Amino acid sequence: MKNLYTKLTFLAIILSLALSISCKKEEEKIIPKPDPMYFDSLIDSRDGIVYKTVVINNQEWMAENLKYKPISGNFWAFDDDTSNIATYGYLYDWALACTSCPSGWRLPNNDDWETYYNYIGGDEKAGGKMKEIGTSHWLSPNTSATNEAGFNGLPGGFRNHYFDYKYLSFFAYYWSKTEYDNNRAYAKILSYNRADIGGEKIEKTYGISVRCIKE
Repeated sequence: MKNLYTKLTFLAIILSLALSISCKKEEEKIIPKPDPMYFDSLIDSRDGIVYKTVVINNQEWMAENLKYKPISGNFWAFDDDTSNIATYGYLYDWALACTSCPSGWRLPNNDDWETYYNYIGGDEKAGGKMKEIGTSHWLSPNTSATNEAGFNGLPGGFRNHYFDYKYLSFFAYYWSKTEYDNNRAYAKILSYNRADIGGEKIEKTYGISVRCIKE
């Protein structure tokens, strides 16, 4: 009888454990898991422009280049051609870029950028995942462009301190709020022929593109 009681007790323990594991599996099945990336939109109250946004890893980014036309400051349409604004937005110098995002949004700093591209695979792969697919705007071959991260990066080029406009369709330059020194600030760069995201110290007087991040 003692052996029978021991066996029955052992079986009861095994059944209890099996039921517990089964219940946990059922609980795991019914608990909704949040999508790590989804899309939203932003209405700029200053001019009514609607921007697509992407939410990923608890950050919300504009998925289009900023098109806001400030009352004053240094900003330009590429080649001084206003038809470029709809696609590429304006090019802003660094000082104006720091103050041009809509209310509740701001210019991203280096930490913001690094958090973003590290989450999507690191700087060596992030560029391809951030670029618009195809060659409608990017020069061929638009290496590794998948836009998996929903950033929809566009090659807006830049305006330098000699007043020259360069590299439309070749490169996307985006300001960081992080300064290098009194004359230069960091920028992040996507390229038509590379899969990575680069970084460079750009003179603050240059005009380059802006993407805002939600505060």
